[in-house]
Amino acid sequence: MRQIYAKPLVLAVCTVLVASLALFIPYDAAILTASWGNYWLAAALFVSFGAVAWRMLRAAGGLVAVKQWLFRQWPIIAAALVFSAVVQVHEPHQPKILYDEYAICGTAYMMHYERQASFPARAHYVEGSLRVLNTMVDKRPVAFAFLLCTLHDISGYRVGNVYVLNAAFTFALFLLLGIWARRAGGFGASYLAMLLVAGLPLLAQSATSAGFEVMNLCMIAALVLAADYYWRKPAAEGLDMLIVCGLVLATTRYESILYLVGMAAVVLFKWIRERRLSMSWFSAFSPLLLASALVTMRVFLGNHDFHQVGDAPFISFDYFSDHGAAALYFLFAGPYSDQGSSLLLSVAGSVSLLLIIVGSVSMLSKGKTLRASTAAFLPILAIILINTLVVILGALGLLDNPMTTRLGLPLLLGLVFCVVLAAVDFAKGRALPMWLPAVAAVWFVGVSIPQLARHRMTDMTNVSHERAFFREWAKEHGTTRDLFVDESSVGLILEGFAAVSYVSVDMAPWKLDAVLREGVYDNVYVLERRHYDGKEWVRNEMCPLKADLRLRELARYRSRSNGLATVSILEGVDMEAPKLPENYVDRQYFVLP
Repeated sequence: MRQIYAKPLVLAVCTVLVASLALFIPYDAAILTASWGNYWLAAALFVSFGAVAWRMLRAAGGLVAVKQWLFRQWPIIAAALVFSAVVQVHEPHQPKILYDEYAICGTAYMMHYERQASFPARAHYVEGSLRVLNTMVDKRPVAFAFLLCTLHDISGYRVGNVYVLNAAFTFALFLLLGIWARRAGGFGASYLAMLLVAGLPLLAQSATSAGFEVMNLCMIAALVLAADYYWRKPAAEGLDMLIVCGLVLATTRYESILYLVGMAAVVLFKWIRERRLSMSWFSAFSPLLLASALVTMRVFLGNHDFHQVGDAPFISFDYFSDHGAAALYFLFAGPYSDQGSSLLLSVAGSVSLLLIIVGSVSMLSKGKTLRASTAAFLPILAIILINTLVVILGALGLLDNPMTTRLGLPLLLGLVFCVVLAAVDFAKGRALPMWLPAVAAVWFVGVSIPQLARHRMTDMTNVSHERAFFREWAKEHGTTRDLFVDESSVGLILEGFAAVSYVSVDMAPWKLDAVLREGVYDNVYVLERRHYDGKEWVRNEMCPLKADLRLRELARYRSRSNGLATVSILEGVDMEAPKLPENYVDRQYFVLP
């Protein structure tokens, strides 16, 4: 009896322990833990993931099994390579959602150089090398940043490594989808799933960005595949892989922690079906690996500024009407709209979703058993729908907005799973007829590829193009003897430039003049975004530069009819500087803004 309940008891104790960490840790301690502990907590998580995967591989036959698998799955692998290449070639490879992606890449930067999970906020050249003098802990989980840091460790620091990582995740997403769909309905189902996903302009936008959206989709697909494998196998076989997939997903985006509920439901339903509790000791101790995600969640929830809503409520039913209408437009807008969804997927997916729900309820009410793929997917589908509802009820839940439309990606992926399952049910368990992927292929060639080529949603993200202009200008004209002032300094620091933010300058504007007088820098360049108010070009109201600076414009870029980005050189500061002590030991360091 003791052996039966020992592992569940350890699981409960570890769960309570790690939950207490998130609930009761003081905010300052959470910041400190996140900054200096998240790298090592993420490392423990991914080492565990690798160990579980290696153990599964050895149990399946090792390298011999890999060769056999490659031989059997080569059509899916080839298709995944083709589709992942297609979504890479139409979009510019640059950060799309500022400043989220800079913060993620900045966290990887500091992990690489300092093993510190925070992003650089202020950097200067000191004695010939770029020194980060201030950092900030980000509100986002660190799984993607850790993997990007690891890529930096292997290849050396390169700004473009993030696009390599996202390209790898794009291929993995197509591969995982193809493998799951083939298990559900043969090669036809694989091609159908991959065609539907490849036709999403929003996926192409995310796959060529510097964010973690594609990793999030990839881990949702991995969780569905692992749940399907676990459901088909006896006892605890496959449970450890299911758990580590859920834990990595929970450490990718903050709302993705809810998928642990779906994962737990799959395990609970299987225990009920088998009428026994079966788990490994790794599963019992696995909640401890959630520490990184929970500490980061504590950081996010403990700072109201991270919610980005001002005085408005973060979640409210008052948003449902407007945000619900925006979600419907996002899903069902025509192919020539500016949205990043697919009308074919939205229509087919919505019908399939209803069929799956009605069919599953009908079968369960009659005491019948659901197919393994459907039974394992339904709890995860429930979390996808709950997450979508939470997004719609959130202050930032306008899915038709270029800045927040990416939050609809998990719903679109869930609709792909629904289409495949409904099609397999239509085929009555036989291999899916090839005319279904043929129809999807015609839509992909005739409608989706032109949508990808137009990339209108990306063109609407004018901030992204303005930042690209600033970056290219700095790379062409800037040197280590120049200081850049920008609304957010992170992107320029990642490129190797000394940079400070508007906030730093506004605290002591006189320091910009002082660094020129003291010979610390030869030039100070100020980057600004402006808009036309009907009479003149005025500074961006969201985050204006308040300091009274004398500037001479050097270059400008019109990102839209009423949007302007300018690069100016500092000619003076209309503010009297305090007298510096002549015998101050670190005089130049003292004047750094």
